[in-house]
Amino acid sequence: MGRKIGFVRTPASRSRRGDASTQNLEYLICSRHDEEMKLSKRLAEIVEALPVKPGHRILEIGCGPGAAARALSEKVSKGHIVGIDRSAKAIALAEKSCRDEIASGRLSFRKVAIENFELTKGEKKFDLIFAVRVGALDGRHPEAGELALEVIRKVLAPGGRVFIDGGKPLKELKVNS
Repeated sequence: MGRKIGFVRTPASRSRRGDASTQNLEYLICSRHDEEMKLSKRLAEIVEALPVKPGHRILEIGCGPGAAARALSEKVSKGHIVGIDRSAKAIALAEKSCRDEIASGRLSFRKVAIENFELTKGEKKFDLIFAVRVGALDGRHPEAGELALEVIRKVLAPGGRVFIDGGKPLKELKVNS
């Protein structure tokens, strides 16, 4: 049996905490079994739906324990994924569970909220940006959303695309870069 690396409870699962029914509970679970990280069905669908190409630079906003970033790192053999999260605990967990991908140069993590994110000196812009359950982009925090979109416009490469959850399984945000 795999050891638990970490989990994130979605807002839907928090609101049903006392309910015995697990029908609508959504957990984004990140676990390791034989050195393979498992994705929840929902997160696997999101990862599969992203239009990723081998050389892409990808930014994941609100990466949590790094499950999606790790899964995508296999698809961007010559590219790079940057996962960001405002939680130091999430970033520490992601760095611990994705050591091999970080060592390969395909993946890195930073503790920063999207509203404060900046490219480092010499860093290229991103071809693809995505977020799952990020309040600044799903309407829960409109003021933060305005700041987030400002940052996204600055770090998105010409022709780059932005996706958030909420579609089937994603929806594309149109931003003027």
